[in-house]
Amino acid sequence: LRPAGYVADLIMPRLRSAKIDGTYYIHGTTPFKLEALSGDAVGGIKRNFTGDYKREQISVSKGTYSCTEYGLEIPLDDTVLKNQDPGVDWEYAATINLNAWLMAQKEYNVASMLRDSAINTQYTTLSSTTQWSDITSGASHPSADIATGIGTIEKAAGVAPNLLVMSSGTWRQLQNHPEVREQFKYTNASGAVNEQQMAGYLMRGL
Repeated sequence: LRPAGYVADLIMPRLRSAKIDGTYYIHGTTPFKLEALSGDAVGGIKRNFTGDYKREQISVSKGTYSCTEYGLEIPLDDTVLKNQDPGVDWEYAATINLNAWLMAQKEYNVASMLRDSAINTQYTTLSSTTQWSDITSGASHPSADIATGIGTIEKAAGVAPNLLVMSSGTWRQLQNHPEVREQFKYTNASGAVNEQQMAGYLMRGL
């Protein structure tokens, strides 16, 4: 079970590993980049009449990994289990608590990795009036910022992102942002913007 609001498994899905450490292979992204396949003079694959086909090499590099184990246990004495009152299931309660602790740890680990500038090198820090919390200066543009981010990821990876994750605080800021409210002022009488509308507006470039 994933508690509401937990996103670590969506951002970094679990991968099963047969070994605790080892080697993995990294394939190059060039074949996935549209500008390299568009027939342009820089990296295209356009063939001149009766000419030779362009040749490329498969780009593969290696990396290493090492798994870290996480574990937690709640001892349950047989005496406690035998004397538990109706309506109290200590084994079920222990399972729920252990699951919550382990998932909270993963949320923390993923958040720490994403905030580490040495790991996540593709980021933009907004400052002053460009922050989304600024709703009066007119210099804050969430949609344009996200469009820039989408383009940066697509250029680096060759694939456009399809998932946008934000905190509840950021969500509330966006709901009240004048740029967003202006977009839906004729369709939402209450002014509230739901998730589907927000996703369509912010990810419209995909």
